[in-house]
Amino acid sequence: MTSWPSAAATFGSEEGAVSERESALCAAPTTPPEKWRLRAVLELNRVRGASRRYSASITLRNRFAMLAAADELEAVTKEATTWLSSNPCPDHELLAHIEGMLGTSAEVAVTARQAVTDPAADIETTMGRIGNLLAQIEIDSHVLDSWLRRRGSSRRRRRAAGTAAGVA
Repeated sequence: MTSWPSAAATFGSEEGAVSERESALCAAPTTPPEKWRLRAVLELNRVRGASRRYSASITLRNRFAMLAAADELEAVTKEATTWLSSNPCPDHELLAHIEGMLGTSAEVAVTARQAVTDPAADIETTMGRIGNLLAQIEIDSHVLDSWLRRRGSSRRRRRAAGTAAGVA
């Protein structure tokens, strides 16, 4: 009997899944920008995780795995887009990167589905395009990470300054 590898072994950890800790962070009382940031991280990590799982599905060269991963990417991208439309981003520069990442993720899902289901599709060209799109998602992810680190460090400095002022 053939033993199939687990999804975690094939695609890595369940990155993008909402952990209990992340859920608790969102429920904790915070200021509106902090709450937005925490929830945005949850939503966008799901998109980034699905993007990475799609990327991993390509290496399997299995059309069903690719379709399943593309469907997941499309679903989480729609959910994140819906969340973002009802929760405005506090930083317009960041918003451009988030919208770019979500738009690119949606394009990956549509292009991937077309590559697998359309018999007339030029697979080599399409997969090259998908590779470029996935690289763009990674770039936008790094911008997001950088923004979050800047916001986190400035918040810690303000908190430390407030604590020091209260002690003095």
